[in-house]
Amino acid sequence: MADGRSGPTHARRILSAALPYLTAVAVLGMVAALIAAIYFTLLDLEWIAFLAGTLFAAIVAMVSQASRAQWLIARRSAQLVRVRELLAQELSRRKHAENALAAAQSELALLRAPPDPVAATGSTAKAAEGQSLYVESITEQLTGWTSAAERLTAALQNNEFCLYGQIIAPVAPGGKPLYEILIRLIEEEQNLMPPGAFLPLAEEHGLMPSLDRWVVRNVLEWQANRRRTDPDHAMIICCVNLASATIADPEFAAYVLEQQQIVNIPVGGLCFEVDENDVAAHTSDRSRQIALLKKMGCRVTLSGFGRNAVSLDILKKVSVDFIKIDGNVILSILRDEVDLAKAAAINRVAHALGIKTIAEFVESDEILAKLREIGVDYAQGFGISRPRPLNEIEFTSH
Repeated sequence: MADGRSGPTHARRILSAALPYLTAVAVLGMVAALIAAIYFTLLDLEWIAFLAGTLFAAIVAMVSQASRAQWLIARRSAQLVRVRELLAQELSRRKHAENALAAAQSELALLRAPPDPVAATGSTAKAAEGQSLYVESITEQLTGWTSAAERLTAALQNNEFCLYGQIIAPVAPGGKPLYEILIRLIEEEQNLMPPGAFLPLAEEHGLMPSLDRWVVRNVLEWQANRRRTDPDHAMIICCVNLASATIADPEFAAYVLEQQQIVNIPVGGLCFEVDENDVAAHTSDRSRQIALLKKMGCRVTLSGFGRNAVSLDILKKVSVDFIKIDGNVILSILRDEVDLAKAAAINRVAHALGIKTIAEFVESDEILAKLREIGVDYAQGFGISRPRPLNEIEFTSH
C-alpha cells in the first residue's frame, strides 16, 4: 500500500515546478492588458506612465511572492531534513544507552552473585571459576585494589567513609521530608572510582553488616551533634539501607539500642529500608528482626515493591511504615498503562493498610505530576534532588 503522504508531497513538487511558469503567464497577461489599455487611451502619455508604473509594481509584487514561496518551501524542506536527522540521532543514542544499561546490569548481576563452592562441580565448577576471575578482574579495574576485603577492612578501621543524603520529598505540599542516607568511600569523592562501586564487593566478602553498623553509629552521632547545636530543631528521619546479611544478624537490633543509649537520643529518627526480596526469602526471621526494631521506635521501609508479582502476604507478616514502589515501574508510568495501573493499585492498597508510599527514580516533572495525580505520598530521584554530603544539606520541616 502506498504511503498516504506521497500524494500531497507529489502535488507540492508539481506546484513548485510549475510556479515559475505560472508567474511568467501572469506577467504576460498583465503586459497584454497594458498594451490594450494604452491602445484604448489613444496613446495618452500620462495614462501610459500611470499604467506602466502599475504594471511594474504588480510584476515586482508577483516576483516577490514567488520568491518568498520558493524560500518557504526550501526552508520547510531543510527543517524537515534536520528533524529527521535529529530523530535518527536520538534513536541511535537511545539504543546505545539501552545496550550499555543491559551490559552494566549483566556485570552487576555477576558481581552480586558469588559462586557456591558446594554446588560448583563439573561444568558448574568451571563456570564458577570463570565468574570468580571475572569478579576479580572487574574489581581491580574499578578500584585498583588487589584485595577488596583487605582494603575495605582497612577503610572501616581508619574511618575512611563519609555520609551523603538524598531527599525523599513529600508530593503534596506541607509534608515533612525524609532523607535516604548513602555511604561513600572518601576516595570515591576524589574521583578515583565510581560512586558505590565498593558495595557489591563488600557484600561479596561478607562486610555489609560491618558497613551498616558504621552507618547507624555515625547517623546517630550526627543526629546527636545536631540536637546539641539546635535543641529545638525537629528530628530528621534518616532512611538507612540494610543488607540481607544485616537483617539476618540476630545481634543487629541490640547494636542499634546500644548506640542509641550511648548518644542518648530517640531512635525515632532512624528508618531502616529492607528489600522485598530479602524479606520474602526468610519472612519469619526477617519479621522478628523488623518487629524488634519497630518496638524500639525505629521506622521501616519495604523497598522494591512491584518489581516482582505483587503479593500482599508479606504485608500481613511484616509491619512497615513505608512502601517504596520499584523504580522500573515508576520510570514507565507515562508510557505504559500497565505500570501506571500497578503503581496506582499499590498506592491504594498501601493507604488502605495505613502505609505511606514512596516512588523512586522520579526523573522529571511530568512523572512527579502523574504521581501527584494518583496520590503517591513521597518522591525520590534525580528529578527531585541529587545526593549531597550530609553536612551540606539544609534541612527544613517542609
